[in-house]
Amino acid sequence: MSNLFLDLNLDPNSISPITIKEFLDKFDKTIAEYVLSININDIHNLLNEKYCSRLTRLFKHILKTNFSDKEMFLINKRIDSGNTPEVINEIANTNNFGSNTSESDKKTYIAKTSRFIVKMFHIYGVILKTLNPTFIYNSNGAEKKVDLNEKHLIQDKLTVDRFNICNKRLNFMVTEINDCYKDIDNCSLVNKLSLIPEFMPLYYDVFDLDTMRYNSMSYKATKQYNDDLKTFYLTLTGLGEMPADITRFSDIQFPECINVENNTHSSPDPTVNINNIANYLTSNAGNRLITNSLFENFARHLANITTNSSKQQNDIIVILERLFLFSNNYIIHPKMTETKLKSNATQCRKNIIKTFLSCEKDYKNSLNILESIVELIRFNTNKRRIKLLEEAVENLVE
Repeated sequence: MSNLFLDLNLDPNSISPITIKEFLDKFDKTIAEYVLSININDIHNLLNEKYCSRLTRLFKHILKTNFSDKEMFLINKRIDSGNTPEVINEIANTNNFGSNTSESDKKTYIAKTSRFIVKMFHIYGVILKTLNPTFIYNSNGAEKKVDLNEKHLIQDKLTVDRFNICNKRLNFMVTEINDCYKDIDNCSLVNKLSLIPEFMPLYYDVFDLDTMRYNSMSYKATKQYNDDLKTFYLTLTGLGEMPADITRFSDIQFPECINVENNTHSSPDPTVNINNIANYLTSNAGNRLITNSLFENFARHLANITTNSSKQQNDIIVILERLFLFSNNYIIHPKMTETKLKSNATQCRKNIIKTFLSCEKDYKNSLNILESIVELIRFNTNKRRIKLLEEAVENLVE
């Protein structure tokens, strides 16, 4: 890190708008590359106040050691006003700029620059952790994926595959639910690949005497399963028909975005109270109506999660676009100043808090809806099991 600005200097005998711009562009590029190189350990360290204080002191030492009074004057001007043609021309037209910089002024410039750099680290670090990206890279001709926690271990070129905003909370519900109908309190409800539950075990109503378990569906259960599957798929995707290769809930891949314009069910209504369905359970018509309603409700809720996550993700990425600009290489955005950085830090904090509150709300609503669905399916399945067992007993007696 002590060599960070080793090749960054301004020739005092060749001062012009061009050389000033070259110097400031190199400064912006160096800081941007360094900030963008942080890994998960750096992000965790940035949460430690003592670590940040040491980092600030280290930058102060490096700046003091590597830059002259004139160069620190330029950097300070850039942090105050930006790296734009207007600012560069203003500096170039100032006679002997930086020549009267006092020791106190230089200390102020160095302190301000150090705070600016560390705040860039903070903002980028918290955004990276929130977006939780998955990266892809090529290893011996094969494409592989790696998450943020392992990113620093890979030496190959990485590109972002996708962002996984809110996934930690949603993944809490991940895994098959083959035995959920036995113990709903101790099972997870979502398949790892799709984030869509596999409800099939809950429909099993045919008892296998060999295994002494319910492990298959009757004709009536199969019909109900397929009807529920179709209702859920069409509501989630907004499409007019379901593809032939979708035969299970776990075949449905959780979409990265929902076409709201084509989805007539996109308005969410995630509030479900299991007590409200009790009065309908004695009615077959009411029972089917409630089952369809719950599946449609769950599909609308998932569509809403995707839409919200996409919007929240974009709101956060906008902050990154204000911080950095790609022009052959990443640089600090020329219009970014200390004042704007503080403003973006505040906006970033608000956006991230809003995102996590929304994730928590979506997560709890998902559990409520899933619980309602599972309870109702169990109720219907138990009714069919009793009827099938009664028919089996009657056949044995005859």
